[in-house]
Amino acid sequence: MKRNLILKLALSSVVVGMTTTGCASLGFSTAHKVADRSEQNAAKNAEKAEKYLAKGKLDKALSYAEMAVEGQLSNVDYRMLLARTYMANGLYTSAERTLMDVMELGQVDPRTVISLALTRLAQNKADSAKSLLEAHRSIIPASDYGLALAIAGDSKKAVEILGQAIRADNSDARVRQNLALAYAMDGRWREARLMASQDLSQTAADQRIAEWAQIARPGAYSTRVASLLGVAPREDSGQPVRLALQGAMVPANSAVAMNSPVKSYSQEGELAAVGPAVRDASNLLPRAMENDVRVSSVEIPESKPAMISAPSTPVKVAAVPVQKTTAPAVKKEPVKLALADTTRNVGRTANGGYMVQLGAFSSTNSANSAWSHYQAKYGVLKGFDPASSTINVKGKSLVRLAAIGFGNKKTADDVCATIKAKGGNCIVRQAPQTAEKRFASNGGAKIAARK
Repeated sequence: MKRNLILKLALSSVVVGMTTTGCASLGFSTAHKVADRSEQNAAKNAEKAEKYLAKGKLDKALSYAEMAVEGQLSNVDYRMLLARTYMANGLYTSAERTLMDVMELGQVDPRTVISLALTRLAQNKADSAKSLLEAHRSIIPASDYGLALAIAGDSKKAVEILGQAIRADNSDARVRQNLALAYAMDGRWREARLMASQDLSQTAADQRIAEWAQIARPGAYSTRVASLLGVAPREDSGQPVRLALQGAMVPANSAVAMNSPVKSYSQEGELAAVGPAVRDASNLLPRAMENDVRVSSVEIPESKPAMISAPSTPVKVAAVPVQKTTAPAVKKEPVKLALADTTRNVGRTANGGYMVQLGAFSSTNSANSAWSHYQAKYGVLKGFDPASSTINVKGKSLVRLAAIGFGNKKTADDVCATIKAKGGNCIVRQAPQTAEKRFASNGGAKIAARK
Protein backbone atom coordinates (compact mmCIF):
# COMPACT_ATOMS: atom_id res chain seq x y z
CA MET A 1 0.00 0.00 0.00
CA LYS A 2 1.37 3.42 -0.90
CA ARG A 3 2.64 5.62 1.93
CA ASN A 4 0.21 8.46 1.22
CA LEU A 5 -2.76 6.10 1.47
CA ILE A 6 -1.51 4.68 4.76
CA LEU A 7 -0.96 8.18 6.07
CA LYS A 8 -4.44 9.37 5.11
CA LEU A 9 -5.99 6.41 6.86
CA ALA A 10 -4.08 7.28 10.02
CA LEU A 11 -4.22 11.05 10.22
CA SER A 12 -6.78 13.71 9.51
CA SER A 13 -6.00 16.62 7.23
CA VAL A 14 -4.71 18.40 10.34
CA VAL A 15 -1.33 16.72 9.87
CA VAL A 16 -1.46 15.33 6.34
CA GLY A 17 -0.84 18.80 4.98
CA MET A 18 2.36 19.06 6.98
CA THR A 19 4.28 16.26 5.33
CA THR A 20 2.74 15.07 2.09
CA THR A 21 3.67 16.73 -1.14
CA GLY A 22 1.08 18.18 -3.45
CA CYS A 23 -0.86 19.74 -0.60
CA ALA A 24 -2.92 22.87 -0.95
CA SER A 25 -0.97 26.09 -1.36
CA LEU A 26 -1.08 28.82 1.23
CA GLY A 27 -2.05 31.20 -1.53
CA PHE A 28 0.80 33.63 -1.16
CA SER A 29 0.10 35.37 -4.46
CA THR A 30 -3.26 36.68 -3.25
CA ALA A 31 -2.98 36.64 0.53
CA HIS A 32 0.11 38.79 0.79
CA LYS A 33 -0.05 42.25 -0.70
CA VAL A 34 3.47 43.48 -0.28
CA ALA A 35 4.54 47.05 0.26
CA ASP A 36 8.29 47.00 -0.29
CA ARG A 37 10.95 45.00 -2.06
CA SER A 38 11.98 42.87 0.93
CA GLU A 39 8.40 41.70 1.47
CA GLN A 40 8.03 41.10 -2.25
CA ASN A 41 11.18 38.97 -2.37
CA ALA A 42 10.06 36.98 0.66
CA ALA A 43 6.68 36.30 -0.97
CA LYS A 44 8.36 35.14 -4.19
CA ASN A 45 10.66 32.80 -2.25
CA ALA A 46 7.66 31.37 -0.40
CA GLU A 47 5.86 30.70 -3.69
CA LYS A 48 8.92 28.90 -5.08
CA ALA A 49 9.27 26.84 -1.90
CA GLU A 50 5.62 25.82 -2.14
CA LYS A 51 6.02 24.75 -5.78
CA TYR A 52 9.20 22.74 -5.17
CA LEU A 53 7.65 21.08 -2.13
CA ALA A 54 4.67 20.01 -4.24
CA LYS A 55 7.05 18.54 -6.83
CA GLY A 56 9.04 16.65 -4.20
CA LYS A 57 12.21 18.67 -4.78
CA LEU A 58 12.84 18.99 -1.09
CA ASP A 59 16.34 20.50 -1.11
CA LYS A 60 15.24 23.42 -3.27
CA ALA A 61 12.05 23.81 -1.30
CA LEU A 62 14.05 24.06 1.90
CA SER A 63 16.41 26.67 0.49
CA TYR A 64 13.59 28.95 -0.67
CA ALA A 65 11.54 28.43 2.50
CA GLU A 66 14.48 29.53 4.64
CA MET A 67 15.02 32.59 2.44
CA ALA A 68 11.35 33.50 2.79
CA VAL A 69 11.54 33.37 6.58
CA GLU A 70 14.83 35.24 6.63
CA GLY A 71 13.22 38.03 4.62
CA GLN A 72 10.19 38.28 6.97
CA LEU A 73 11.14 36.83 10.34
CA SER A 74 7.78 37.48 11.99
CA ASN A 75 5.58 36.10 9.20
CA VAL A 76 3.75 33.12 10.68
CA ASP A 77 2.70 31.69 7.28
CA TYR A 78 6.29 31.54 6.07
CA ARG A 79 7.38 29.84 9.28
CA MET A 80 4.59 27.27 8.93
CA LEU A 81 5.76 26.58 5.39
CA LEU A 82 9.32 26.20 6.67
CA ALA A 83 8.17 23.76 9.37
CA ARG A 84 6.43 21.61 6.75
CA THR A 85 9.56 21.63 4.65
CA TYR A 86 11.78 20.65 7.58
CA MET A 87 9.47 17.74 8.39
CA ALA A 88 9.40 16.58 4.78
CA ASN A 89 13.22 16.57 4.90
CA GLY A 90 13.36 14.62 8.17
CA LEU A 91 14.89 17.59 10.03
CA TYR A 92 12.78 17.21 13.15
CA THR A 93 14.94 19.31 15.49
CA SER A 94 14.67 22.29 13.16
CA ALA A 95 10.97 21.60 12.63
CA GLU A 96 10.36 21.58 16.39
CA ARG A 97 11.97 24.97 16.89
CA THR A 98 10.09 26.42 13.91
CA LEU A 99 6.72 25.12 15.10
CA MET A 100 7.40 26.61 18.53
CA ASP A 101 8.04 29.90 16.73
CA VAL A 102 4.68 29.54 15.01
CA MET A 103 2.96 29.12 18.37
CA GLU A 104 4.88 32.02 19.86
CA LEU A 105 3.60 34.18 17.01
CA GLY A 106 0.05 33.38 18.08
CA GLN A 107 -1.01 30.46 15.87
CA VAL A 108 -2.12 27.55 18.04
CA ASP A 109 -4.36 25.05 16.28
CA PRO A 110 -4.63 21.24 16.13
CA ARG A 111 -2.38 21.02 13.08
CA THR A 112 0.44 22.94 14.76
CA VAL A 113 0.16 21.16 18.12
CA ILE A 114 0.02 17.63 16.67
CA SER A 115 2.90 18.35 14.30
CA LEU A 116 5.01 19.77 17.14
CA ALA A 117 4.29 16.70 19.25
CA LEU A 118 5.39 14.43 16.39
CA THR A 119 8.67 16.31 15.98
CA ARG A 120 9.39 15.78 19.67
CA LEU A 121 8.52 12.10 19.47
CA ALA A 122 10.83 11.79 16.47
CA GLN A 123 13.60 12.92 18.83
CA ASN A 124 12.43 10.46 21.54
CA LYS A 125 11.20 13.33 23.76
CA ALA A 126 8.05 11.47 24.77
CA ASP A 127 7.37 13.23 28.09
CA SER A 128 7.58 16.66 26.47
CA ALA A 129 5.28 15.56 23.65
CA LYS A 130 2.67 14.16 26.05
CA SER A 131 2.73 17.32 28.16
CA LEU A 132 2.12 19.38 25.04
CA LEU A 133 -0.79 17.19 23.96
CA GLU A 134 -2.38 17.26 27.38
CA ALA A 135 -2.11 21.06 27.60
CA HIS A 136 -4.02 21.44 24.31
CA ARG A 137 -6.39 18.49 24.64
CA SER A 138 -9.49 20.64 24.23
CA ILE A 139 -8.66 21.70 20.65
CA ILE A 140 -7.41 18.36 19.25
CA PRO A 141 -9.82 15.96 17.48
CA ALA A 142 -10.23 12.68 19.36
CA SER A 143 -8.87 10.62 16.46
CA ASP A 144 -5.63 12.61 16.24
CA TYR A 145 -5.27 12.86 20.01
CA GLY A 146 -5.66 9.09 20.42
CA LEU A 147 -3.22 8.37 17.62
CA ALA A 148 -0.61 10.74 19.06
CA LEU A 149 -0.94 9.14 22.50
CA ALA A 150 -0.48 5.68 20.98
CA ILE A 151 2.70 6.82 19.24
CA ALA A 152 3.84 8.46 22.48
CA GLY A 153 3.53 5.17 24.38
CA ASP A 154 0.30 5.83 26.30
CA SER A 155 -1.55 3.04 24.48
CA LYS A 156 -4.11 2.29 27.21
CA LYS A 157 -5.37 5.86 27.28
CA ALA A 158 -5.32 5.93 23.47
CA VAL A 159 -7.54 2.83 23.33
CA GLU A 160 -9.94 4.40 25.82
CA ILE A 161 -10.26 7.69 23.90
CA LEU A 162 -10.58 6.10 20.47
CA GLY A 163 -13.04 3.52 21.81
CA GLN A 164 -15.21 6.33 23.15
CA ALA A 165 -15.05 8.07 19.77
CA ILE A 166 -16.33 4.95 18.03
CA ARG A 167 -19.10 4.41 20.58
CA ALA A 168 -20.17 8.02 20.07
CA ASP A 169 -21.25 6.94 16.58
CA ASN A 170 -19.08 9.51 14.82
CA SER A 171 -16.35 7.17 13.72
CA ASP A 172 -14.97 6.63 10.25
CA ALA A 173 -12.22 4.53 8.71
CA ARG A 174 -9.56 6.82 10.13
CA VAL A 175 -10.81 6.43 13.71
CA ARG A 176 -11.05 2.66 13.34
CA GLN A 177 -7.55 2.36 11.92
CA ASN A 178 -6.14 4.55 14.68
CA LEU A 179 -7.86 2.32 17.25
CA ALA A 180 -6.36 -0.72 15.53
CA LEU A 181 -2.92 0.89 15.87
CA ALA A 182 -3.58 1.67 19.54
CA TYR A 183 -4.55 -1.96 20.13
CA ALA A 184 -1.30 -3.06 18.48
CA MET A 185 0.81 -0.67 20.57
CA ASP A 186 -0.95 -2.08 23.65
CA GLY A 187 -0.08 -5.65 22.65
CA ARG A 188 -3.70 -6.58 21.88
CA TRP A 189 -2.96 -8.08 18.46
CA ARG A 190 -6.22 -10.00 18.02
CA GLU A 191 -8.30 -6.83 18.49
CA ALA A 192 -5.90 -4.92 16.28
CA ARG A 193 -6.32 -7.40 13.42
CA LEU A 194 -10.11 -7.44 13.71
CA MET A 195 -10.37 -3.65 13.76
CA ALA A 196 -7.94 -3.18 10.85
CA SER A 197 -9.83 -5.71 8.70
CA GLN A 198 -13.03 -3.65 8.92
CA ASP A 199 -11.68 -1.23 6.32
CA LEU A 200 -8.91 -3.24 4.64
CA SER A 201 -8.72 -6.51 2.79
CA GLN A 202 -7.32 -9.42 4.76
CA THR A 203 -4.02 -9.17 2.89
CA ALA A 204 -3.73 -5.44 3.53
CA ALA A 205 -4.67 -5.91 7.19
CA ASP A 206 -1.99 -8.59 7.60
CA GLN A 207 0.55 -6.24 6.02
CA ARG A 208 -0.49 -3.45 8.37
CA ILE A 209 -0.15 -5.71 11.42
CA ALA A 210 3.32 -6.76 10.26
CA GLU A 211 4.34 -3.10 9.95
CA TRP A 212 3.04 -2.29 13.42
CA ALA A 213 4.87 -5.25 14.92
CA GLN A 214 8.14 -3.61 13.88
CA ILE A 215 7.41 -0.41 15.81
CA ALA A 216 5.57 -1.80 18.84
CA ARG A 217 8.57 -2.27 21.09
CA PRO A 218 8.60 0.12 24.07
CA GLY A 219 10.47 3.37 23.54
CA ALA A 220 10.57 3.18 19.73
CA TYR A 221 9.14 6.69 19.37
CA SER A 222 11.44 7.85 16.58
CA THR A 223 10.83 4.68 14.58
CA ARG A 224 7.07 5.08 14.97
CA VAL A 225 7.07 8.65 13.66
CA ALA A 226 9.29 7.66 10.75
CA SER A 227 6.89 4.83 9.89
CA LEU A 228 3.82 7.02 10.24
CA LEU A 229 5.10 9.96 8.19
CA GLY A 230 7.36 8.00 5.88
CA VAL A 231 10.31 10.29 6.66
CA ALA A 232 13.23 9.00 8.72
CA PRO A 233 15.07 11.47 10.96
CA ARG A 234 18.26 12.96 9.51
CA GLU A 235 21.24 14.51 11.22
CA ASP A 236 20.04 17.95 12.21
CA SER A 237 22.01 20.77 13.83
CA GLY A 238 18.85 22.79 14.39
CA GLN A 239 17.28 25.91 12.95
CA PRO A 240 19.90 28.33 11.56
CA VAL A 241 20.68 31.21 13.92
CA ARG A 242 19.81 33.76 11.26
CA LEU A 243 16.20 32.53 11.34
CA ALA A 244 15.78 32.86 15.10
CA LEU A 245 12.50 34.48 16.05
CA GLN A 246 13.99 36.02 19.17
CA GLY A 247 15.90 38.48 17.06
CA ALA A 248 12.86 39.50 15.04
CA MET A 249 10.97 42.75 15.43
CA VAL A 250 7.28 42.60 16.28
CA PRO A 251 5.16 42.63 13.08
CA ALA A 252 3.51 45.87 12.08
CA ASN A 253 0.07 44.39 12.74
CA SER A 254 1.13 43.33 16.24
CA ALA A 255 1.50 46.76 17.78
CA VAL A 256 0.86 46.92 21.51
CA ALA A 257 -2.56 48.37 22.23
CA MET A 258 -4.14 49.75 25.36
CA ASN A 259 -6.97 47.67 26.78
CA SER A 260 -8.11 48.66 30.26
CA PRO A 261 -7.61 47.46 32.91
CA VAL A 262 -4.35 46.00 31.64
CA LYS A 263 -1.81 48.55 30.49
CA SER A 264 1.28 48.09 28.37
CA TYR A 265 4.73 47.84 29.90
CA SER A 266 5.85 51.17 28.50
CA GLN A 267 2.99 53.21 29.92
CA GLU A 268 3.54 55.28 33.05
CA GLY A 269 1.54 54.34 36.11
CA GLU A 270 0.62 51.02 37.60
CA LEU A 271 -0.82 48.00 35.88
CA ALA A 272 -4.15 46.91 37.25
CA ALA A 273 -4.39 43.60 39.05
CA VAL A 274 -5.44 40.62 36.94
CA GLY A 275 -8.11 39.86 39.50
CA PRO A 276 -8.74 38.15 42.81
CA ALA A 277 -7.35 34.77 43.64
CA VAL A 278 -9.15 31.92 41.91
CA ARG A 279 -11.17 29.92 44.40
CA ASP A 280 -11.30 26.80 42.30
CA ALA A 281 -8.55 26.76 39.69
CA SER A 282 -9.87 23.54 38.18
CA ASN A 283 -12.84 25.41 36.74
CA LEU A 284 -10.69 27.94 34.94
CA LEU A 285 -7.70 25.83 33.95
CA PRO A 286 -9.24 24.12 30.88
CA ARG A 287 -10.23 27.50 29.48
CA ALA A 288 -6.75 28.83 30.07
CA MET A 289 -5.19 25.90 28.30
CA GLU A 290 -7.58 26.24 25.38
CA ASN A 291 -6.77 29.92 24.92
CA ASP A 292 -3.08 29.55 25.58
CA VAL A 293 -1.40 30.63 22.36
CA ARG A 294 2.01 30.86 23.93
CA VAL A 295 4.24 33.80 23.90
CA SER A 296 4.72 36.14 20.98
CA SER A 297 7.56 38.54 20.39
CA VAL A 298 7.41 41.69 22.53
CA GLU A 299 8.10 45.18 21.31
CA ILE A 300 10.47 46.45 24.00
CA PRO A 301 12.45 49.69 23.80
CA GLU A 302 16.11 49.09 23.15
CA SER A 303 17.99 49.24 26.44
CA LYS A 304 20.94 51.51 27.01
CA PRO A 305 24.29 49.72 27.52
CA ALA A 306 24.35 50.75 31.19
CA MET A 307 21.24 48.66 31.85
CA ILE A 308 23.15 45.42 31.25
CA SER A 309 25.35 45.75 34.31
CA ALA A 310 23.02 47.83 36.48
CA PRO A 311 21.13 44.89 38.04
CA SER A 312 24.32 43.33 39.48
CA THR A 313 24.57 45.67 42.48
CA PRO A 314 20.88 45.54 43.47
CA VAL A 315 21.02 41.75 43.31
CA LYS A 316 23.76 41.53 45.93
CA VAL A 317 22.23 44.15 48.22
CA ALA A 318 18.74 42.64 48.03
CA ALA A 319 20.02 39.15 48.81
CA VAL A 320 21.32 39.97 52.31
CA PRO A 321 18.11 41.14 54.02
CA VAL A 322 16.07 38.39 52.40
CA GLN A 323 18.33 35.73 53.85
CA LYS A 324 18.13 37.28 57.32
CA THR A 325 14.38 37.65 57.18
CA THR A 326 13.72 34.07 56.10
CA ALA A 327 16.34 32.43 58.32
CA PRO A 328 13.83 31.03 60.87
CA ALA A 329 11.73 29.50 58.07
CA VAL A 330 14.78 27.79 56.61
CA LYS A 331 15.40 26.01 59.87
CA LYS A 332 11.87 24.62 59.91
CA GLU A 333 11.90 23.30 56.35
CA PRO A 334 15.56 23.23 55.29
CA VAL A 335 15.16 21.37 52.02
CA LYS A 336 12.11 23.08 50.54
CA LEU A 337 12.92 26.63 51.60
CA ALA A 338 16.56 26.38 50.68
CA LEU A 339 15.67 25.54 47.11
CA ALA A 340 13.07 28.29 46.83
CA ASP A 341 15.12 30.99 48.53
CA THR A 342 18.23 30.25 46.49
CA THR A 343 16.42 31.20 43.29
CA ARG A 344 14.84 34.28 44.77
CA ASN A 345 17.94 35.61 46.50
CA VAL A 346 20.17 35.24 43.51
CA GLY A 347 17.84 36.20 40.69
CA ARG A 348 14.96 38.22 42.06
CA THR A 349 15.30 41.98 42.56
CA ALA A 350 12.98 44.93 42.73
CA ASN A 351 14.53 46.33 39.57
CA GLY A 352 14.84 43.08 37.64
CA GLY A 353 16.53 43.64 34.31
CA TYR A 354 15.01 40.56 32.67
CA MET A 355 11.66 38.82 32.35
CA VAL A 356 10.41 35.40 31.23
CA GLN A 357 7.46 35.57 28.84
CA LEU A 358 5.08 32.67 29.39
CA GLY A 359 2.19 33.00 26.97
CA ALA A 360 -0.56 35.04 25.42
CA PHE A 361 -4.22 34.62 26.29
CA SER A 362 -7.61 35.76 25.07
CA SER A 363 -8.53 37.64 28.27
CA THR A 364 -7.20 38.82 31.60
CA ASN A 365 -9.26 36.12 33.35
CA SER A 366 -7.49 33.45 31.32
CA ALA A 367 -4.13 35.07 32.07
CA ASN A 368 -5.00 35.08 35.76
CA SER A 369 -5.90 31.39 35.89
CA ALA A 370 -2.89 30.54 33.72
CA TRP A 371 -0.54 32.31 36.16
CA SER A 372 -1.98 30.24 39.03
CA HIS A 373 -1.49 27.11 36.95
CA TYR A 374 2.07 28.02 35.97
CA GLN A 375 3.06 28.69 39.58
CA ALA A 376 1.63 25.36 40.65
CA LYS A 377 3.30 23.44 37.81
CA TYR A 378 6.64 25.25 37.70
CA GLY A 379 8.00 25.77 41.20
CA VAL A 380 10.80 27.99 39.88
CA LEU A 381 8.25 30.76 39.30
CA LYS A 382 7.35 31.04 42.96
CA GLY A 383 8.49 34.36 44.38
CA PHE A 384 8.41 36.18 41.05
CA ASP A 385 5.67 38.61 40.06
CA PRO A 386 3.39 38.45 37.01
CA ALA A 387 3.02 41.31 34.56
CA SER A 388 0.86 41.69 31.48
CA SER A 389 0.34 43.81 28.41
CA THR A 390 -2.09 43.72 25.52
CA ILE A 391 -1.04 43.02 21.93
CA ASN A 392 -2.95 42.75 18.67
CA VAL A 393 -2.01 39.79 16.45
CA LYS A 394 -3.78 39.53 13.10
CA GLY A 395 -6.68 41.57 14.43
CA LYS A 396 -7.03 39.48 17.58
CA SER A 397 -6.45 41.13 20.95
CA LEU A 398 -4.31 38.99 23.25
CA VAL A 399 -3.07 39.46 26.81
CA ARG A 400 0.62 38.64 27.20
CA LEU A 401 1.79 37.16 30.49
CA ALA A 402 5.35 37.32 31.84
CA ALA A 403 7.20 36.65 35.08
CA ILE A 404 9.33 39.65 36.06
CA GLY A 405 11.94 40.61 38.65
CA PHE A 406 14.96 38.66 37.35
CA GLY A 407 18.11 40.49 38.31
CA ASN A 408 20.33 38.82 35.73
CA LYS A 409 19.97 36.95 32.45
CA LYS A 410 21.46 33.70 33.76
CA THR A 411 18.72 33.27 36.36
CA ALA A 412 16.03 34.04 33.79
CA ASP A 413 17.62 31.55 31.35
CA ASP A 414 17.75 28.86 34.06
CA VAL A 415 14.09 29.37 34.94
CA CYS A 416 13.04 29.26 31.27
CA ALA A 417 15.14 26.11 30.70
CA THR A 418 13.39 24.41 33.63
CA ILE A 419 9.98 25.33 32.23
CA LYS A 420 10.90 23.98 28.77
CA ALA A 421 12.23 20.77 30.30
CA LYS A 422 8.74 20.17 31.70
CA GLY A 423 7.08 20.67 28.31
CA GLY A 424 6.37 24.38 28.54
CA ASN A 425 7.33 27.29 26.33
CA CYS A 426 8.91 30.60 27.27
CA ILE A 427 11.21 33.36 26.06
CA VAL A 428 13.74 35.40 28.04
CA ARG A 429 13.61 39.12 27.29
CA GLN A 430 15.40 42.15 28.63
CA ALA A 431 12.95 44.25 30.60
CA PRO A 432 12.26 47.92 29.79
CA GLN A 433 14.44 50.56 31.37
CA THR A 434 11.72 51.63 33.82
CA ALA A 435 11.62 49.87 37.17
CA GLU A 436 8.56 47.91 38.22
CA LYS A 437 6.41 48.28 41.32
CA ARG A 438 4.57 45.52 43.11
CA PHE A 439 1.12 45.75 44.63
CA ALA A 440 0.63 44.77 48.24
CA SER A 441 -0.92 41.33 48.30
CA ASN A 442 -4.35 40.72 49.77
CA GLY A 443 -4.14 37.01 49.23
CA GLY A 444 -4.77 37.12 45.49
CA ALA A 445 -2.36 37.10 42.58
CA LYS A 446 -1.58 40.64 41.51
CA ILE A 447 -0.18 41.94 38.26
CA ALA A 448 3.10 43.75 38.67
CA ALA A 449 3.33 47.37 37.62
CA ARG A 450 5.87 49.66 36.09
CA LYS A 451 6.34 53.36 36.56
